[in-house]
Amino acid sequence: MRRSVLVIVSAFCCVLSATAALAQAPWGSTHLGRCRLDTVWDGPVLDEGSLLGKVVVVVFWEADNDGSLKALSNLVRLEKKYKRYGLVAIAAYKSKTMDDNAKAKAISSAKSKRVTFTVVSAGRIFVDNKVVEKIPHAVVYNHAGQTVYNDFPGQAMDKKILEWLKKRPPHPALVFVKDYSEDNYKDKYKFMLSAVAKIKQNRLGDAWKDCQARKDDVNQRGDQARALLDGLGKYADRLIERAEKYKSSSPTKAVGLLTEVSRAYKKAPKGEAAAKMLNEWTSDAKFQAERRAEAPFRVIERMAERIPPRPMGAPERKIWERQWIRSFTALERSLKKFEKDYAGTDFVEKAKGLVTAIAEDTSGKSILD
Repeated sequence: MRRSVLVIVSAFCCVLSATAALAQAPWGSTHLGRCRLDTVWDGPVLDEGSLLGKVVVVVFWEADNDGSLKALSNLVRLEKKYKRYGLVAIAAYKSKTMDDNAKAKAISSAKSKRVTFTVVSAGRIFVDNKVVEKIPHAVVYNHAGQTVYNDFPGQAMDKKILEWLKKRPPHPALVFVKDYSEDNYKDKYKFMLSAVAKIKQNRLGDAWKDCQARKDDVNQRGDQARALLDGLGKYADRLIERAEKYKSSSPTKAVGLLTEVSRAYKKAPKGEAAAKMLNEWTSDAKFQAERRAEAPFRVIERMAERIPPRPMGAPERKIWERQWIRSFTALERSLKKFEKDYAGTDFVEKAKGLVTAIAEDTSGKSILD
């Protein structure tokens, strides 16, 4: 029973200052670029870190459409083949209703095609403010969040994906560098190839120093150094912003992001700033308590997601009630232990909220009554 919302923030589609059109409407909790989506029904929940610098393909499909099922099978093939090269696949299920029956049908259809990536719900489909009527349909975004394909998911889509995978920067920091792509950087940054090589090796602090030493040059080398320096700064700022965003919702992820910046930008101002922030956070008793509570909370969260949804038909009711009571009893037992071990943390309140929401049906009455 996945209740989480697809969260993809504005950074991915606005990473380049030149893409002003994309920057008009930052990505919100129900939008992928300007492509309308709803909630995650199965698979990993995506965020900026999942998409930054990646080529993203969204295929809209229906369970009762043969063409859709073929497109879904092709997406599974592409994801399996090119995931390690930077492809992120999303299957968006088009349905008039968003109830548990539609969700179960979508997940069953996806599993039959061996889908392991994110499955989301999609009602009326909008792409670039236009309604899409024909299904299946595909949208491809390049590493900078720009729409590069918006049509039928056929061979033309496959070629477009391959085209942009070849151009995709090997390090997410390079996404923020003006006019950078793998097929042009030797011309665009020919005087700063050493710095580019260090960025690819994640030696961002060393690359920063190289660029700092050349940024005042009044020539092409200086222009290239300043562009790289600007991109490195934006990437570090974005990681720190994400850490601040996750401070309360996922302390573990926040610590990981600050640690990443402090190590990658070692002996550079951005790295020192991240290390200072990390030290302040980890010295705070409240933050450390939340950090310790996060992992057991995630276990409870996963247990809550596995609670079977209420069936629409009466014949399945008795079977569902037995499964539901058994799962819910185990969840309540885990919650009691969690409350005792991590009393006073925000995660305890979140866990209690999950259990309360499950115990109540749509009318607000307890299922247990």
